[in-house]
Amino acid sequence: MATKAKVCARQEDAGKLLQQGVAPATITAILITRYKISRATAYRDVEAAQIIIEQAQRQNSDFGDQVGERIDGDSLVGMMEALLLESFANGDVKQTLQAMNAVEKARRMTGLGHAEAAHKEQQSSKPS
Repeated sequence: MATKAKVCARQEDAGKLLQQGVAPATITAILITRYKISRATAYRDVEAAQIIIEQAQRQNSDFGDQVGERIDGDSLVGMMEALLLESFANGDVKQTLQAMNAVEKARRMTGLGHAEAAHKEQQSSKPS
């Protein structure tokens, strides 16, 4: 059983990502990889974060103005790739496979497929 502090930390992470415009399914994959929790637990954390945000929006009409900027596609793919590297470094095969799927999903969502990602990576590695 997780401590209340751990649950709150996961829900806070989920809330921040929701406010940045990350899809709940993607946040679920991030939580699974980052905290090594079950899919059901990750779903509950995302749902709880959504409820907290909705309550804050009802209580404070200016809440929408306080929400951070949306994450652009490159940042989203970068976050997923970082989670992939983290799970690979930890030697967790299951989490690595989930993170690989999350990277592919993020690339498809942002229109950054294999060819585009390779081209972008090649362009960024060229000396100016």
